[in-house]
Amino acid sequence: MRILQQVGGRRRVGYAGPPEAEAVRFLAHLSLSFPASSIHELIPATPERPAPRLVQAFMGLTGPSGVLPRHYTDLLYRLERDRSEKNPERHALREWFDLFNHRFVSLFYRAWEKYRFFVPYERGESSLSDPDLFTSCLFSLVGFGTPFLRNRLRVSVRETTEDGESHERVLARIENLTLLRYGGLLAHQVRSAAGLQAILQDYFQFPVRVCQYQGQ
Repeated sequence: MRILQQVGGRRRVGYAGPPEAEAVRFLAHLSLSFPASSIHELIPATPERPAPRLVQAFMGLTGPSGVLPRHYTDLLYRLERDRSEKNPERHALREWFDLFNHRFVSLFYRAWEKYRFFVPYERGESSLSDPDLFTSCLFSLVGFGTPFLRNRLRVSVRETTEDGESHERVLARIENLTLLRYGGLLAHQVRSAAGLQAILQDYFQFPVRVCQYQGQ
């Protein structure tokens, strides 16, 4: 799922957007046999169905782990196997069930990723102006909970052009996410010289020594 949701132009599953615009479509495996794995099949996207379809076997209304009585799965199986019936409406019942299956699995995936902070980071949400909840909490710990305080750590010089106009040229910039690496040290109310030395030494990758109480 984490790979499928990297596809550009598709929405994340389980939110308020239309299901046909989401990154993947979940289907229930139509079988009563014991599943060999949670994922039965991944059907690639087609021009008619732009989203890939993921056939899963671990939850749903019907199938090996379905919550409905077994005869519903038997009915769907007979409709799918009936070659004499050419009417495409014989797939309508299964597709109607899959409307609910898709939503169930989508919400299950959202519940799974809620406490896995690395998933929003992989999607780049931590770099947005309104980052994910976990990143926002870390910013609050280090004193950057307000968006106005971010993107201000930089080294710049004032330059004057030939026509007399002055402008700022940025020489170096410290990214916001870099500060979160040192959140354990920055979150303390008491800032020690040892902590400052550890941050500078790790950031610049050079030996650093903080000499305290040095006169001018």
